[in-house]
Amino acid sequence: MKGDKGPANIMLTENKIKLNNVVITCFKVGQSDPIRKVTLADNYVIPARSEVIVEVFIDRFDTDTKDNPTELLIEPHTQFTDRYPLRMASCLVDPSQTVTNKVRLLNPFNNEIEIVQNTVLGTAKEIEGSPIPLFNEEDSEENANFNSLRIKFANSKTSLGDRATNTDVVCCLSKSMPSDECSSGVLPPHLEKLYKEAANGRTNEEQNAIVSLFNTFSSAFSKSGTDLGLSHLTEHVIDTGNAKPVRQPPRKVPLAFINDEKNVVTQMLHQGIIQRSNSPWASPLQLVIKKSGKVRPCVDYRRVNVLTIPDAYPLARIQDCLDAVFGAKLFSTFDLISGYHQIHVRTQDIPKNAFVTKYGLYEFKTMPFGVCNGPATCQRLMELILQGPQWQICLVYLDDIIVFSQDFNEHVSRLNSVLKRL
Repeated sequence: MKGDKGPANIMLTENKIKLNNVVITCFKVGQSDPIRKVTLADNYVIPARSEVIVEVFIDRFDTDTKDNPTELLIEPHTQFTDRYPLRMASCLVDPSQTVTNKVRLLNPFNNEIEIVQNTVLGTAKEIEGSPIPLFNEEDSEENANFNSLRIKFANSKTSLGDRATNTDVVCCLSKSMPSDECSSGVLPPHLEKLYKEAANGRTNEEQNAIVSLFNTFSSAFSKSGTDLGLSHLTEHVIDTGNAKPVRQPPRKVPLAFINDEKNVVTQMLHQGIIQRSNSPWASPLQLVIKKSGKVRPCVDYRRVNVLTIPDAYPLARIQDCLDAVFGAKLFSTFDLISGYHQIHVRTQDIPKNAFVTKYGLYEFKTMPFGVCNGPATCQRLMELILQGPQWQICLVYLDDIIVFSQDFNEHVSRLNSVLKRL
């Protein structure tokens, strides 16, 4: 490199610069800490003059494990605050414990605001030392803040606009159901639609029973398509004996779906169900377009399945299911969100479900769709969870559950028994 002072020799390996025969030692003055993006896990509409808790994904590192917890500080990104008239509260989270984390968004204006999935809300950085609490214990009046305020709004006829100057109210203005539809309390937002369907045509007493049931087991219901559970009762085994690994090249993706391929891989990384892989196994990723127009990622595991020893665990016979529900008058159905992805894969078998894309090689940490013995593993787990109630008060077919009964009170009791196990 040449300049006004003459030629300069940059010696990177020695951290030195030689300028006009003068050797200048260089020092590393600092290195920025790794920054993780915080992105929205689903589509949300933030109601006017409301504060909402939303699910977010945080970029994950290989060191993020339950054995190595990492406390991160989430702060809003300037691009987000410049684009949306929203305010986001800073918070501390540990991404190693859950697939998604929660942040609070405030809309102080009179119009609802829509934000879409994968929007970058902020950044997350590791904190140094331990956080210092401002108070030794929580104020008793602020305990269960969200629930108490939601009930207060449901039972009050005062408009939100009239109460906008009340700071206690502004800290939690959630969209809730009208008090005449839900006299015993307010349901979490993700259960409101389900409640309206279940309560249609029911008496006030029956509606209250439904509200009580939903509030008791609200955590058993998924808040979004990315809110997945994870069972530790069993794990999926891919027993290929002494077979040698098989590998296939990535398949060409039509130009119209190039972005979809990248998006599904990014989303699964954020969900924590896949990770980057160095496996000798490789099966191609195939994008399937559903009737709804949504893209479903599928992996062609046929060559792996041929090498896998079959699991003989049986699925429920349809005729047996029909016989069991004979005479029943009320039915409720449950469908697990991405049920396969809620089951661990045995550690030594994880490399066998590796799949290849033009963006690299990845592997599933949870059971993927399309693997041999996937239905048997899922059926075994569900029957283990519902052992006892199965065939007596409910039926299980893979990740679908149906609860049946003769009358309403019996039905609520049976739903209670099933939800306790989920």
